[in-house]
Amino acid sequence: MYLEYNDNQVNELKIIENNFKQERNFKELIPFIDKKIKRYDCIAIREKYIPLKAYCLARLGLLAEAEEVLAQLKDIWYGLNEDEAYRAITLVSFFISNNGCKLNSLQINTMKNWLQDPDASKQVINIIFDYKDFVGDIKPFDHSRLNIKQTKFSESLIECIFGSMQRDEETKIYYNKESNNVQLMTEGYLSNLITANHSYENQLLSDKIRGSAEQDNVIKGLHYLVPRLLLKNFLDIFKENASGYEALLSFIPLCEDKIMNAYSGYIKCIDDLVFSEVVAEDVYKVLGNWQESKRVDVDIIKSVLKKTKNQIAINYLEEVNLY
Repeated sequence: MYLEYNDNQVNELKIIENNFKQERNFKELIPFIDKKIKRYDCIAIREKYIPLKAYCLARLGLLAEAEEVLAQLKDIWYGLNEDEAYRAITLVSFFISNNGCKLNSLQINTMKNWLQDPDASKQVINIIFDYKDFVGDIKPFDHSRLNIKQTKFSESLIECIFGSMQRDEETKIYYNKESNNVQLMTEGYLSNLITANHSYENQLLSDKIRGSAEQDNVIKGLHYLVPRLLLKNFLDIFKENASGYEALLSFIPLCEDKIMNAYSGYIKCIDDLVFSEVVAEDVYKVLGNWQESKRVDVDIIKSVLKKTKNQIAINYLEEVNLY
């Protein structure tokens, strides 16, 4: 038996809902959900509670009824987030296909991965509120981790970020905002590029690959794919830092012309060229030849180059840590 609740009794409704969930009272949750959907009839409520109702029915072994309820999501499909709709259907379908109880290892691993995904964890907990009965004591993603902001960047981090910006398209290198480190993705596993013991880090990676360990998640909001640096952007920042040295400014157009001539078969304009390790080597070669012909102080060039690299890396790190 249910009381009639007015709109100011949201907290009381939440307590009742949580009590039913803690008691694993699937039977009583179903009419409670019906009443809530009827009272607060909107897409957001239906999106949240239709999968929960279907899950409760599946856990009671009412599989046909669970499928019918889950199909009601089609009525609000136009207003659903595609990823959330997919996860909701997938999660409930696990229990429909397994007669409401035992899951296979693939289904359990899927649930574990989603529990540790910031975009999915809350949804999993809402639908499979008794998730611990299936995956054990695994901790869902702690959303407070997304609030971490770094303000101090070591010299090694700055150098590593700039170097990572020269990666090729296939290589995936991430800045981990939480650990303030740079990580390379290899066969589904992340390894730290900034470490006091590279041998140990490489051994860990090797052990994971050989042992077919569970692959690492790239977490949106914590892992940021380091962008590839464009030559045009490098030269723009170089120009800023060379503004106090008039002779150095004449190097910019010369460099653009020579590099454009060298790569004209691959690009239409200089703006399209990535500052890869190969391109960087050509740029430094042009710069070295220019320095010899102009007899510009090498220390000045080294200083401008260092400032340029640092500024590019720090600008990126500060931008990432704004969010």
